[in-house]
Amino acid sequence: MNRVALYPFLLKQWKYVALASLVVGAVIAPSPDVKAMGIYAAPMLALHGLSVGVAWLVQRNTSA
Repeated sequence: MNRVALYPFLLKQWKYVALASLVVGAVIAPSPDVKAMGIYAAPMLALHGLSVGVAWLVQRNTSA
């Protein structure tokens, strides 16, 4: 079965994820402060990084 690796795709899309996280952070932030936007965007970026790591682990374990 030919499987496509997911983690390279996720790594390539980090710019779009960062932009989307900042936009969502700006929309849901209760104040127009950049600091508040960053506080909301940071966990979303961390979750993306975690998903890249999990995809890499799963791909590495299943390709053997």
